[in-house]
Amino acid sequence: MKKFFRTAFVCLTVLILLVFLAACGKKSSAGDPQKIYVGLTGQIAPPINFLDANGNRAGYEYRLLDAIDERLEEYEFEYQFQEIRVVLMGLDNGRLDIGVNSFEWNEERAAKYLFSDDGYLDSTNYVTVKDTTTGISSLDDLQGKRVIVWPGSNQAYIVDQYNLKHPENPIEEILTDSMDIMLRSVDSGDADATILDKFNIRKFNAERDLNFKTVGEPVSESLCYFLFAKDRTGLRDAVNRAFKEMIESGQFKKLQEEILDGYFEELARSRRQG
Repeated sequence: MKKFFRTAFVCLTVLILLVFLAACGKKSSAGDPQKIYVGLTGQIAPPINFLDANGNRAGYEYRLLDAIDERLEEYEFEYQFQEIRVVLMGLDNGRLDIGVNSFEWNEERAAKYLFSDDGYLDSTNYVTVKDTTTGISSLDDLQGKRVIVWPGSNQAYIVDQYNLKHPENPIEEILTDSMDIMLRSVDSGDADATILDKFNIRKFNAERDLNFKTVGEPVSESLCYFLFAKDRTGLRDAVNRAFKEMIESGQFKKLQEEILDGYFEELARSRRQG
């Protein structure tokens, strides 16, 4: 009988221990941060996205996301670098949780995705031409002319919406996934214009010794936002909270000055030394 009780006691002890360990395992698993898949453009476009001297991903958007991720203990960001259209498809099919590629607000996107409350980059767009171009000062002046833009971009959306309203005399839209082709086309005259914001005009003129200019009034006024899959309201709210904390603490402003202003200062220094 004593042997029976000893055996039962040992079995009960082992059972309690197993239950305790299982509970601990569940607690540890539940406490792990949730992996969040972030789609970033694979395009190398400093200072927004580029590789550093060691071949590691760097740039304004990446650094900003990393700073937000550090404030979110419940999440861990994993980055995937893809074309714009693939990023949007990833949000559509649930393979991505966040899309980041200087995305601007428009009605079509707002119907499909969630936007962050705050923007992180001004993206007021203008018709952009070579500095020797005359006779173009608005979208109306581009009717029947060639405008080259990036597929899936807000600039392409602007042209598409204009053409829907002016089917009798639309703008001839040229799409390219190559920034080099887009810029060369405008510079050579193969395209009459593109649509860009002043930050990128300044950047391309400085980097590539181009002479592009804006003409007329803005064709759209927007900021760039983080995009979220439509069902990720909790994630959106958490990112909003972390980003607001960055803005209020001054960390966001410092990051902008370090990366964006610092890029042009370094470019100017290199040109003087060259």
